[in-house]
Amino acid sequence: MAKDTFILYTEQKEVIDKLSDEQAGKLIKAIYEYVETGEMPNLDNVLDLVIIPFKQNLDRNADKYEETKKKRSEAGKLGAEIKKQKQAKQANAKFANNKQANQAVNVNDNVNVNEDVLLEKEKNKKRKSFEDVFLENQCSKELENTLKDFIDMRKTIKKPMTTKALELLLKNLERLTNLEEEKIAILNQSIEHGWQTVYPLKNKEVQNANSTRNTSRYSKIDLSKNTAKYSGECIDDSGLL
Repeated sequence: MAKDTFILYTEQKEVIDKLSDEQAGKLIKAIYEYVETGEMPNLDNVLDLVIIPFKQNLDRNADKYEETKKKRSEAGKLGAEIKKQKQAKQANAKFANNKQANQAVNVNDNVNVNEDVLLEKEKNKKRKSFEDVFLENQCSKELENTLKDFIDMRKTIKKPMTTKALELLLKNLERLTNLEEEKIAILNQSIEHGWQTVYPLKNKEVQNANSTRNTSRYSKIDLSKNTAKYSGECIDDSGLL
């Protein structure tokens, strides 16, 4: 029931004048409390009877207020609907006019669209894929798989690669080394650190491993005869044949 205003009538002043100042003050406070909370406070017998006509007038005015508010709301909704229908009619009329104006242009637009589609298809035919780059550079399966892992890493760090970027990457690898094992190690190094490109190996263990694989195998040494037996030509760490 709470609202910003309420009405007291001048005819009710006659009732208030018959009360003492203390009773009148309690009555006014009780009226305000009822308007704000909708609950009637506890009053003595005299004031409990006196406040009845005040309460009845307040209730009637509250009902009228709610009814007026409801009618205004309905009127507002009706006005909004009428406005919406009017705008829809205007939009339909504008659409019809635009449709007539565009009919003459549609023929040229369709021709242009078809030409654009053909050009796009021709462009896509010439566009390389990652597989094309792998084939052109004669990548082994192991190197190809490592390159794919690098491409996936780039996607993960939100830096996806193009086929042109892949071609440049392979050229950079070729500048760093011509050994496939080192290329793979360099790529794994970049994958591990989340680098966008490739750099020389920080750890030379791969190079040392390759060097070891390229040396000849030694035969067993017979210490009891104090002679070195070997098969095939080889060079040991001291440089002796």
